[in-house]
Amino acid sequence: MAECKYFDNCPANTKVKGNLNKPMSIIKHYQENYCLENPAYCARRKVIGEVGKEALPSDLLPYQHEQAEQIINNN
Repeated sequence: MAECKYFDNCPANTKVKGNLNKPMSIIKHYQENYCLENPAYCARRKVIGEVGKEALPSDLLPYQHEQAEQIINNN
């Protein structure tokens, strides 16, 4: 697994970190598919990498690439 370098401090993940054995939830799904297996595909990571954590809205979801592009273009 290629865990995202932002995993420990990402608000989308801290709620369930360490609880990966619980029943599937949407947050767990995001963790497994973006944070742990394919971090390069995460829109949140892209925003942080391009313009910094300060520009990252807390409600941006990992699959919201169009919104991520708008944030990047506006900063």
